[in-house]
Amino acid sequence: MRRSTRPRLAFARSLPYTTCSRRPRTGSPPVSRLRATIFVGDVTRQSLLGDSKDYQLAMVNFAIGARNKWHTHSGDQVLFVTYGSGYIADEKQQAEIHAGDIVHVVANEKHWH
Repeated sequence: MRRSTRPRLAFARSLPYTTCSRRPRTGSPPVSRLRATIFVGDVTRQSLLGDSKDYQLAMVNFAIGARNKWHTHSGDQVLFVTYGSGYIADEKQQAEIHAGDIVHVVANEKHWH
């Protein structure tokens, strides 16, 4: 069996990005509060693109102290931290993340943030 060389949690620090997260757009999709058992605290989600079986793109906001529990995704996940700071962890490491950070979590990697 060949071992994958893909990173488990890959961090790219302070890359330039553009965001309109604090400037509402006319006709923006609705923001919904997430009440799933995976979340602790106040978390909202706003879909940025229509539904697709291949990908999801959403703005997810965590209030101070909010987080999610251990979970996995069937596809890769990319987090763009646009405001504030927090933590992300897999079963081997935990790291603090800040506005401007980009984190790649590979499919089926057990993690929380």
